[in-house]
Formats: sequence, structure tokens, C-alpha cells
Amino acid sequence: MAELNHFRKYAIAQSEEGDPLEIVRDEVRVVCLGFDTSRHRFVEIGALIQGDREVFVSRARKASSVRHPAVAAVFDYGKEDDSCFYVADFVDGEIISDYVARVKAVAPGTVVAWLLQLAEGYALLEAEGLEPDVSSARLMMTDESNSSMIIVDHGISKPGKQCRLGDELADQLEALTNYQDAEESPVYPPEVESLSTALRGMSDTREVVEVLEESVLEFDPMGLSSGQHPRLILEKQLFRRMRPEHVLPDRYSVIQRAGEVSPYESIVEDGANGEMFRVLILPPERIIPERVLDIYEEPECPSLIAISAFWKHQEFRLIAELMEPGFSLSEWLDAVPRCEAGEISSILLSLEEVIREVSAGALNPRLHPADIFFVFPEAEDDLDYLLSEGVPVSQWPDYELIVRPHRTIRALTDITFGDVPGGADEVFESVKRGDWVPSELIVSWYLNLWRRGLVHQAEELVETLQETRSTEEAVNDDGAAGSERPDREKKLVLSPIAEAMGIIGDDPLSDDEINSNPIARQIWLGDDSDDSPLEEGYPDELQEEEFNPGEKAVKMLFVLLAAIAVAVAIAHCSGKAFWL
Repeated sequence: MAELNHFRKYAIAQSEEGDPLEIVRDEVRVVCLGFDTSRHRFVEIGALIQGDREVFVSRARKASSVRHPAVAAVFDYGKEDDSCFYVADFVDGEIISDYVARVKAVAPGTVVAWLLQLAEGYALLEAEGLEPDVSSARLMMTDESNSSMIIVDHGISKPGKQCRLGDELADQLEALTNYQDAEESPVYPPEVESLSTALRGMSDTREVVEVLEESVLEFDPMGLSSGQHPRLILEKQLFRRMRPEHVLPDRYSVIQRAGEVSPYESIVEDGANGEMFRVLILPPERIIPERVLDIYEEPECPSLIAISAFWKHQEFRLIAELMEPGFSLSEWLDAVPRCEAGEISSILLSLEEVIREVSAGALNPRLHPADIFFVFPEAEDDLDYLLSEGVPVSQWPDYELIVRPHRTIRALTDITFGDVPGGADEVFESVKRGDWVPSELIVSWYLNLWRRGLVHQAEELVETLQETRSTEEAVNDDGAAGSERPDREKKLVLSPIAEAMGIIGDDPLSDDEINSNPIARQIWLGDDSDDSPLEEGYPDELQEEEFNPGEKAVKMLFVLLAAIAVAVAIAHCSGKAFWL
């Protein structure tokens, strides 16, 4: 195989015929699949065929300022000799127009979520003066059963076609929720018809977003069925003539094709000894050179996964890893999207030890959550309950963390765990405030900081999580302990009575103020000592006396009668009792 052509720091993937592997081609541009040798990720490289070069570069500059989950990030652009180009994240998904033509009866709420993503991304690009083509957006799997809509045509190569966004989205809504075949009259839920009617005729993007946000169409919690999964670009390129399971020796049988999300991974059983293996499909040499995949059959570091077998057949390259009891970090993030700060901090501390151990050698893997595994050496039972029941990490059996050293197609194509949109400051501030930050976002930023060599910031993130954990534990301990002594530095919630007595907010009191005010002393310091002035003169039997309203009323009546008798006696003795 000839060496791949390079364009700046990007290697251009080749088709089976040896030509640049084209993803999109029209009259004004061509988009090819490339590999970023610095970021170690697949990219899309768009080049202008005909048109105004200055306008093309200007639009690419505008698109590069947009960061949104529904827009493929543009991170490079410029001129090269007689051509101009832009580079964006590679979205390994199916064009929505192709998906609409073959899939039907998708849950209305799921479709609305997709359309809302499109509308929000469209609004951001439109604000930059661009007119993207939403009909060419791609649907990409995000976990086992859910997908996300991503705009890949930013309107860089030419002005997008003038359209009413509401009409475009209404057509997609009806087509995707339709129960009937193409030749039959469409049938979809009545609420879909109402929403479609509301969208039609709308050209103001903000109004479209508002209508979709207010929609109450039901979302299917089970996600997409296997038949509704979008087809992937690389999958069609790789599996044109033969499937990978045909390459395996006869002793291996496929138990589960496609591990987690990616179709480039399978679970197989060795018929000779019953051992289970995870088989990974590697991109062929014409797409990415083998030398950059970091394949080490016997890595020296014990925290790295060793390769049990390596097969080659024509352009197929497959490796097998022995499966151990456990699950990946990616699976845990999918099962527990939000958890306590203490759980994440404990996992990140364990992960930090592994990263430092691995980085001490010559290898520096660009870690992806799907390539990090929790392994339970002493576990004998099925561990699925840890994920399905959301068992806290503190209650897990003893585990170890191991990582996969070699690059996988999943890691090379998953834009979710690339350069995370936004900034670390926002994540840090949210964690400090104690907000519920998605676990996936925290782990993404942590790994991103390590990839960029910002070790101190990664450590600071863990410390911030630990401080949040300490606050949570203090609150929980106070609730469980009841009258236990509170921490003086902890923010107190004061009653109006306490505020009236001089305890205002978190301002510290002087020793004189505290000692002169026994109530303030007990509230501020939690002073429960035996000689507290609050308890002087109050014997125990009075504290335990039961309250009886009837008995108290009788006593008060006798006191009143006695007072009247005394008054009568005094009046009689003074000779002024005639009025009686």
C-alpha cells in the first residue's frame, strides 16, 4: 500500500481504488476523510472546487466561532496554493434525508429532540451570517440506543438555499413519525399533526425553537430499536464485500456483534476453552497507518490491556482482548449520568494513578472512556446490577482500572470526547456551586486536561470535587446526628429570633458577645456543656413533667378565687364593704 498523501498535518484516507476517500461532492466543493496527526482524530477536509475563495475563507472563519453539540466543530481553515479549505470534526453518521427514506415510526418525542438540536444549531450559524443546509445533517449514535443530530454543512462553500426552516422541520417530523409505507397514506399521532401545522410557514428561527421547546410530545425512554440505528459512513466503507466475523478462525463464534455503541467491536467465544474475547476492527492501512495505532501485543505496564490475538486478512485487521469481569467507564457514564461529587472524585483519583503509571513509560495513550475499564478480580457473580441499580462506588467490590493502549475506531470518531466545547472555568464554577454537573462532562474535561498536558488543572478539578464532597458529607452528618456540634465555619441558617439577638449572617462574634449571650453561645458554638446558664435552675423532673391542660385550668381557678377572697377580707376590715 502506498504511503498516504498528506495535506499539512492531515493524512488523506484512500478509497479501495486508491483515490482520496470522498464523503461529499457537489458542483462547488468536495469533502474528504482525513486523519489529524496532532489530535489523533478523524476529520473532514472540505475544499472549494469553484467559487470565490475570499468568501469561502470568510465563511469558514465565521463557522469556526460556533461551538454547539449540534454543529460539527470547524477548527482549521485557510488557503493552500491554488485552493482553499476548512477542517471539521468527522461525523460518522447517516444523512438525515437518507435516514428518512428508510426508517419510520420513530417516537415523536425523540424526533422533536433531534429537530430542536437542528433549530438551535441553525440559529447560531444564522447569527454568523451563514445559511446551513439542514437536510444534509447527519444522525450519529451517542449511546446504545440514542442518537444526536449534527449539522455538517455550515454554508461555507456557498449560500444555503433560502428556505422556511419551519417547513423543512415539519416535513422531517411527519416523515419520521409516519407508521405507513411510502406508497400508503401517512399516519402519525394527532399531536404530531398539530405541531407540524404550527411549524409550517415559520421562517423566524427563534419562533421555531420556541415552538419545539414548548412541545410535550412523549419521549421514548427505551430509545431507538436496532433497526432504527443510523448507518455509519466508515461501516459502509469497511464492510462492502465481507464482514469481519468471516475473518475469524472457525474456533471463534460471535456472541454479540457490536459492543456498547460501535459496530466495530464484537464479543466472541473461543470454542476450545470457553473463554470470552472482545474483538476490535482496526481501520485498514488505506485509511490510517498501522504505526499510529500504538499496538503493543505485550505491554510492560500491568495497567495496559494485552492483545491476545492479531489477525490480518486482505485489508481487515482485527485484534482480540481477553474479557475480564467488569465494565467500561463509558458504560458507567451511560448508566449513571449524574452522581455525587464524591463518587466521581474517587474514580478520578484512581484514574490519576493509572494515567501516571502509564505515562511513566514510552506510551502516552489518548484515553477515551470506552477504553478505560473497571475490573473486579475477586468478583464471581454478575456485575450488571452495579450499573442497573446505580450502586454507589463506595459499595462496589474491590476493583482495578486498566486502559487500552491502542487506538480504536470508537475513540477516533467519537466527537463527544474530543475537545470539549466550552471552558474549564464554567465546569469549575458549577462544581464549586454544588450544581448537578453531568458526570460525562466532568470526566470529559478531566481527560481533556490530561491530553493537553494541563495536569495541575486536572488535579484542581479533583480537589474541587473533594471539597464539594466534604460539604455534602457535613450536611448529611448533621442531619443524621441531630444535636451534634456543628462546624463553626459552616454557613448557618439562622432563625429570625437568632438574628434579633445579634447573630447576623456569617459575621463572627467577639468572645465577649458570645460569653455574654448564652443563647448565642449555644447557637454559634454548639455549647452543650453541663454548666450552661440555660440549664441552671431547671431540675430534670420539671423537664419531664407532662403537660395537662385540664389540671392547669383547675389550678388557675383556685388561684383566682383565693385572690377574690383576699380582696373581700381587706375591704371588710376597712369598713368599706357596704357596696358588697
